[in-house]
Amino acid sequence: MKNLLTLFCLIFSFSSLSQSISAQGVFNRTIENDKDAEKLLIDYYFNRSLDLGVKHGEELFTKYSDSPKVGAWYTALLARNEEVDSSVEIANTLKERFPNNPWTSFAETRALGSSPEKRDSVASNLDMVVQLHPNNEYFHWLKAVILSNVGKKEESSNYIDSLSETEFKNSIILLSLKGSNLLSSNFRSEEQEGMEKFEEGLQIFEEIRAEHPDWVDAYYLPAYYLNLKGQRDEPFELLEQIVYQTNSYRVHSFYWRLLTSNDKLTKEEKFEKIQKGTSYIDENGYLGPKFLFGLSSTYGGLGDKEKRFEYEERVLNEYPNHLNTEWVLVERYRTYSRENLKAISEDADPEVISNYEEMLWEFVNKPFHIRETLLGDAYRELFHVSQFKEKDAIVPETLLEIVEGMILYEGINPHITYARAPVFLSETTEYFERAKEIVREGIPVAIAKIEGQNERNVYKTEEDYQRSLSWMQAIMYDALGWINFQEGILDSAEIYLSRAYSLNSENSINLNRLGQLNEFIGNLDKAESYYKKGLKIESMGVNPNIESIKALYIQRNGSEELFEDYLANIKNEGEIDKMQEVLSEYMKNGDSFPGFELKDLSNNTFELNDLKGKIVILNVWGLWCGPCVQEMPDIQLLHEKYEKDSEVVVVTINNDPSIDKVKEWMDEEDYDFVVLRDDGFLAQQKIYVFPTTWFLDHNSEIKFIKEGYTKNLVEEYTWRIDYIANND
Repeated sequence: MKNLLTLFCLIFSFSSLSQSISAQGVFNRTIENDKDAEKLLIDYYFNRSLDLGVKHGEELFTKYSDSPKVGAWYTALLARNEEVDSSVEIANTLKERFPNNPWTSFAETRALGSSPEKRDSVASNLDMVVQLHPNNEYFHWLKAVILSNVGKKEESSNYIDSLSETEFKNSIILLSLKGSNLLSSNFRSEEQEGMEKFEEGLQIFEEIRAEHPDWVDAYYLPAYYLNLKGQRDEPFELLEQIVYQTNSYRVHSFYWRLLTSNDKLTKEEKFEKIQKGTSYIDENGYLGPKFLFGLSSTYGGLGDKEKRFEYEERVLNEYPNHLNTEWVLVERYRTYSRENLKAISEDADPEVISNYEEMLWEFVNKPFHIRETLLGDAYRELFHVSQFKEKDAIVPETLLEIVEGMILYEGINPHITYARAPVFLSETTEYFERAKEIVREGIPVAIAKIEGQNERNVYKTEEDYQRSLSWMQAIMYDALGWINFQEGILDSAEIYLSRAYSLNSENSINLNRLGQLNEFIGNLDKAESYYKKGLKIESMGVNPNIESIKALYIQRNGSEELFEDYLANIKNEGEIDKMQEVLSEYMKNGDSFPGFELKDLSNNTFELNDLKGKIVILNVWGLWCGPCVQEMPDIQLLHEKYEKDSEVVVVTINNDPSIDKVKEWMDEEDYDFVVLRDDGFLAQQKIYVFPTTWFLDHNSEIKFIKEGYTKNLVEEYTWRIDYIANND
């Protein structure tokens, strides 16, 4: 650690204030006046020491309330720390105190420039803000950074270049921003020009490291974007050079993520490095709630439950009203749910359900909540667990409270909040009118969800978008129809259930409800027809049409004798239809699959080229992905089926950050199929659906792609494999 005298010599050895910023020696500085306070807050900002900067910024803004510059940099720190509302609040305070001061405009621009709703309007007034203080590099930097934030990165870089003939030509903050623009705009580019610009960005930061070895972003930003490009070693090495000289949470948390997945280090070495970084922060900074929560998650990922609990308890006890406290409670009830999934969903163990509900209500009943989406998550889980309780154990008023809580706070899954939840409400209570109101309120919400996804280019084609829109609308009308059926309003039930079917004829639940409706009114042939169609639809979980068609069979035949033969014939018809559907997706002239070199769990290199001449089933998955994990027993069976077949090989790519966690899970489940570690390859291929499985022929050409969960995996994958073998 540099001493104070060395620090001040370093500070005054450069021509501009920005060049004095060092990752070391800035945390325990003596503050004697507002100028010292300004310099300290600037150092915090550009060192990414945001938590400590916000903490001290509040104190310094109170102490030096007559300094608009102190207030401006406190505002900037809040904005960069994603505390936008607080940032705007401080900017408004400065506006009241110093209405005509340039630093007030600086603060307001930086605060509003972080608001998604305001940033575009702010960007149109940047020249005016710069003219308020044209001889100050921070005002020029502000213009460039806001342009970058609104997506005008090339314009931002061009503006920085326009200053190259001025006194700001060697400004480290401007050069660093230009380097950031080049990396962020071109890290995914496959064009020559884009790759050259990316290299230019790397070169800028290499030069900065040579001149200013303590400049945090000269290590952090190249490491961040190189990691996004799929590299692991160089990002880790870059962070190793700076992580013990900064108390930036972003730097340390990113380092921990790379450290966790580093297969060249033992678990003991990883623990040692984490402790070294933690000691540095303890001595030189602020081991606040973000750090404590990050450490708990990191130790949890490495399998140290004792350390995880220790840091979680510190968050709960030291920061009871912080967002990370909410996250601790959320992670605890999620962990309990994962560990007791069978006891909750299959066994419906009353004690386990009661314990889980207690944890959820403890979170819901907190005096206040910082992030409402987490409150929505808890209400959704309360609803989920209610579905596994005995009907006489459900308190109608409590269930209604849960559903109303979902409506207020659960904004992620409209098909659950506005369809599944009111349906369950109608099945277990007599709140029929409220249930129907909820669905009607939800129809425009659900449509808006799909339309919003379309605006964000989630769907590859117009056909995909229209299919999703129809799927969502069908779910809503199906719910409305079934609630009417529960209430006994059969005409409306038939209208809405039929409308749902016209929008999506491939929903086994809707087909089952249409069957039940027709069975109730005596149209048994029509009911049987719907049940048969529903049986042929692949879906997760138990297909409800099995029990329904069995009951109808017994009703019509007087016993269940020969029912299994009857059911086998239906399934055989469905299997033939399904096989034809699956094989129709065969790509005669498929693209070649991109080559890769990935490490397996034993750190051996695995190359796609080594598989030429084989049919390859390549599945991507993660432990975080429920449908992926649900498929894994079948992936193992498929592997065992073809393990001794020299023509076929089953390979998987896992993208979990912790290799130790994956190894442990594979051992626990006694799986031995090939697992390769994703090094960014999947992101490069723009794979966003998990699970996804590719089927490659002997020349590594893609012949089939299956996205999402597959119920009868071994059977359906075998169809594809045989078809490739016979048509290659």
